[in-house]
Amino acid sequence: MSEEHVQVAEADADRESPRDESLIDYSRRRQAVALIVAPIIFGVLAGLTLKWSVVAWGTMQVIGVLGAVVAGREHKYGWSAAARGFVAGLLATGVTVGMQALLPGDDVKTLAFPSYLITAAIGSAVLHLVGAAPRRIRRRIKYVATLRRTR
Repeated sequence: MSEEHVQVAEADADRESPRDESLIDYSRRRQAVALIVAPIIFGVLAGLTLKWSVVAWGTMQVIGVLGAVVAGREHKYGWSAAARGFVAGLLATGVTVGMQALLPGDDVKTLAFPSYLITAAIGSAVLHLVGAAPRRIRRRIKYVATLRRTR
């Protein structure tokens, strides 16, 4: 296979549809909201549910898992998705633990501060990776298909 065929295949694989817009393509304001504001708001809501009921806390955990996977879909590469997930997990969990300490009343679940913080951040990174995987697989399939067509 010639160099020209490989270059054509790489260009075709990199071409994405408008719905595949990446986080890096967003405005700085939208990036700040996605990377900082959303995890903090999620942490506040999770902290409030921690004082309210076990069902509400469980619901927030399910929303968090789904949100992490969906947020991972905004990344072209797994490493950037994992980094965002780790930072977002630290922010959201840090706020949640802070809310737990600041709000009066009994907790529906006890969170061990250092271990829960790190575990949640790592879990968030992994879930972001899971969300980023389909885009990477799709690009790889398109690349291989284009290589086969150019032979």
